Amino acid sequence: MNIYDYINSPDVAEHCRKIGHEFNSLEMAVIIANSNKSLEEKHEAYREIISDYPDMGMSKSSWFEQNESLHEYLQFVIDWQQGAISRFCESCENTMFVPVWFKKSCVEDRSDRLFHDFEQAKVELCYKYKRNKTDIRDAEIERVFLGRKSYGWNDSVSLNEYGEILEPPFAEQISSAYDDFKSVTINLPVPFKIGDIVTKIGVDKPMVLYQFMNSDMAVNCYVLSDNNCGHGSLKGNLDYDHFSLWNLTYYRDDFTGMERFLKYLGHFITEKNDNLPWLLDLYLMFKTEETSGEYKELFRNGRHLPLEKEDSVWLRKCKEEEHDSLRSFGIFWLITDSPDLEDHKLLYFNTKCDTEGKVTEPPPIPFNAKNGKSFNHEATWEQHIQGNSEHKPYNKKEFYYYPRGRVQIANGSATIYLNPNLNRGSIIEEIKEAFGLSKYNVRKIRIVADGSRHYECWLDK
Repeated sequence: MNIYDYINSPDVAEHCRKIGHEFNSLEMAVIIANSNKSLEEKHEAYREIISDYPDMGMSKSSWFEQNESLHEYLQFVIDWQQGAISRFCESCENTMFVPVWFKKSCVEDRSDRLFHDFEQAKVELCYKYKRNKTDIRDAEIERVFLGRKSYGWNDSVSLNEYGEILEPPFAEQISSAYDDFKSVTINLPVPFKIGDIVTKIGVDKPMVLYQFMNSDMAVNCYVLSDNNCGHGSLKGNLDYDHFSLWNLTYYRDDFTGMERFLKYLGHFITEKNDNLPWLLDLYLMFKTEETSGEYKELFRNGRHLPLEKEDSVWLRKCKEEEHDSLRSFGIFWLITDSPDLEDHKLLYFNTKCDTEGKVTEPPPIPFNAKNGKSFNHEATWEQHIQGNSEHKPYNKKEFYYYPRGRVQIANGSATIYLNPNLNRGSIIEEIKEAFGLSKYNVRKIRIVADGSRHYECWLDK
């Protein structure tokens, strides 16, 4: 059995695999119980432990009575869970089944249909689950009883999009003497450290890890509260919450709005920075920007914007990491028929790169320069602009008609080659923004106003 496949977090699984960590039979059972596999898959894994792995005793603890045989206890768990599922799915008089879906926004969506048969309810659940997979967090089927004057909840089981049951009936778990492997604490090596930006699988929202709770396989994290889920704090305010290690993974998506503050908070915690006023300034800046878009007003009375300060090593490191993924090289045109360039559109083709100009992400279109490592103005215009209805009305012009230029990255610096008519502060800033160039990801930005025929355009006639 590859026990790493049963660890929900791909980052934790890869870490355990990389260091070659081995689990004993009881620890394997705990991992399986906490996995997101179906109940049927868990039972198969339990049976494999019984047949292929050493038996061991189970000491008396908060979760188990003393038991001399893990194998016997696993068989008891399988039998009990299968019996609970059979009892739940049995059709009875005055008993109906109702599919329920829980959206990622925490809104409950209950079917308006009642089913006498569990399998029919499952078909309904799977149909909607698959059609709305991106919006649904999880789903369950409730068993309800219909009395003369009442309609009451009886029990429920959770299912995945394929209709596979994930857990025994909820009420039976609570009312029985069945001991839960999920509550057992084991030695689970994780790659995370204090200050890391992590997320919960299926939630995809960033949070900052600030405390390990080893006694219950959990961590405490700073989060941005979301009042959509009924949390006490206002949406976007900084809060904290408790999360299981089993479903924790690194956050890899982009940071937007107030989420950007969490990245700085992570560095603040990691480097044990004691400059709290700086952190508060950052929070106020992002918060004000998020709510009004005029955050500079907050700092106009003699106060510096925190992001413009250079005396904070950790803050600059944050900006360097944030901007590192934005840097790119490529070609551009300024689409305009106005001599003063006021009414224009910057058309560009770029690809992300490192400080030496080596590509870090696939280009949006194939490279077409002779060296096969960049874009050529003439080839790009003929292949992707000329005659393309998406680029009306300028798609009927020749590639040399509009003022144009190129951005190159090498030796940690950026060079912007352009038609001299484009050598204006506002246009340079627009080009730098489009190609993700800043003092945080290149050492120097050099402007070369090339007046040769190479960049000649209609403005030079």
